Amino acid sequence: MLLGVGLLAPARAQQVRVSGSVSAADTRQALPGATVQVQRTRRGVVTNTTGDFSVDALPNDTILFRALGYKSQRMTLSNTGLSQLIVRIQLVRDSVHWAKCA
Repeated sequence: MLLGVGLLAPARAQQVRVSGSVSAADTRQALPGATVQVQRTRRGVVTNTTGDFSVDALPNDTILFRALGYKSQRMTLSNTGLSQLIVRIQLVRDSVHWAKCA
């Protein structure tokens, strides 16, 4: 009977360590201080001085990348079974934001 109970227990999703860097698409320069947020959770980090980050997420989570003066970008994790993922995110300047600052 214990075997049957074990089979009915929900499977625990495997966490994925998402690491990488955030940079400007036009200059390829690192974007320190960009936010990397796992949507609908409290998990998030800020990129370091070289634009690098590392955050834990679950399969099917959506990660939001934001930096002041740049358009936000989203990435949804697929259920690949990987425990680690390395990404290079390039954010595009938000011309509307820059026009307001000028």
